[in-house]
Amino acid sequence: MLSHMFDRYLNYTMAIDTSSEHVKKGIAWLEDYLITNKEKTMNAKYALEFYVLSKFNSPIVKKFIQKANTDEFWQDDFLFDDYADYVFYYLAQLGISGNHHFKTHLKNYLDFTISSGGQHLFGNLGISLLTLVSLGMFPLKQELLLKDAIERVNEDDYEEEDLENLALIGLALFELDARKYNKEIEKILRYLSAKQKQKGYWGVLKRRKYRKYSIKTTVQKTFYVVYFLSRVKSLYPIIVSNSVFEKANKWVKSLQDSNGSWIDDSETTSYGLLTLISLGEGPKVPYEYVEMMSKEIDQRVKHIKPKFLVTNPYRAETSIKDTLESLFLNAEKRVWIISRYITEFFPDIIKLHKDKPQVDIRIITLPKSEKGGYKGEGKRFLDPAYDMLQRLLGDSFRVTSIIHARLYIIDDQVLVTSADLTPEQLKNEFNAGILTMDQDVLSEAEKFFLDIWEITGKNGE
Repeated sequence: MLSHMFDRYLNYTMAIDTSSEHVKKGIAWLEDYLITNKEKTMNAKYALEFYVLSKFNSPIVKKFIQKANTDEFWQDDFLFDDYADYVFYYLAQLGISGNHHFKTHLKNYLDFTISSGGQHLFGNLGISLLTLVSLGMFPLKQELLLKDAIERVNEDDYEEEDLENLALIGLALFELDARKYNKEIEKILRYLSAKQKQKGYWGVLKRRKYRKYSIKTTVQKTFYVVYFLSRVKSLYPIIVSNSVFEKANKWVKSLQDSNGSWIDDSETTSYGLLTLISLGEGPKVPYEYVEMMSKEIDQRVKHIKPKFLVTNPYRAETSIKDTLESLFLNAEKRVWIISRYITEFFPDIIKLHKDKPQVDIRIITLPKSEKGGYKGEGKRFLDPAYDMLQRLLGDSFRVTSIIHARLYIIDDQVLVTSADLTPEQLKNEFNAGILTMDQDVLSEAEKFFLDIWEITGKNGE
């Protein structure tokens, strides 16, 4: 939510103008490189570079995201490259995770890299775990990676090549539950703080042979460590001193070339820029905008607070029914319904379809042949409601015999409840539900609905 709010206040020009001179030069070089080489850069492998530009609302990022919907974007098979896990992370940060190509490739990659015993076979364990934590996808895979990660942290024989992995594991644990994994996070923090070189970097920097490759890997390691330290510093101010960041800042700037790049390499330049951004040299929002955002956040929190709804016949409480009635009446974009039986509100749905044809109405219910399970005063309306809605909605009315859920998605709200659309369950029986506008819950509800929708469409039930 915060990133979208920043987008409104922080346009491209302001983002550039409020950044340091080092960042301005780096962004200018990176944009020019991606535009000049657009024939090769408009594919998944360049997710990192476009992620950096997304922090400035660069106009070319939108084209990259649009390109992700094409088969061509995914043709270059990166699954067997050692940076594939990083590609998935930055694609997810760009909001491409809902793309079916993304889901398919990520699942294939996880199946290939995680053994049946839960061991991460190759690639970077930390970035893979962080990706799944950020997305909330594949929970079983996440549990396997988490177990492996905790075991790695509890080892004591760390090596130089573990620096980046530890930083990424620390970030994942911090996002998961900073309190629960406090011991592991603090252990990583102390180790990484102590491993900073005198000049300000992390890793091994070679002087002559392999100098360019050495700079590339060291800048990358330094970014992930700095990013981790900057994220958790407020919780551990005694462990992480400001001098750690000051030295890192000075070192990264010392490697920037006069043309704005880091060793004329788009990946290294991206990591150099991300390091400086993590150290406060990136886009800044004026204090007046922060005040406005704070007020808007307070209003949104009050508005999206989940509501507990009930049907309680002994107290004449019908908040489920009353809420659904209001939602149907005011729907503007969509009405997605999963209900085993529908004998209530079907006239309202028919009227909504007539008065607001732009509203996407979809219904998933039981087949007519299973109406025998319904007992109650509304039974006489079961066949008429079924026939009218099926005739009215056509393919937007689907059935399945294995449905037990009751789910109502209306515009940007979702109601998960035990109540069908029947007078018994909306007035005469005990039922309960939760209404929310939480975007994560809404997204999961949408996925659940669309999964059933696709299956019922294929099965033709």
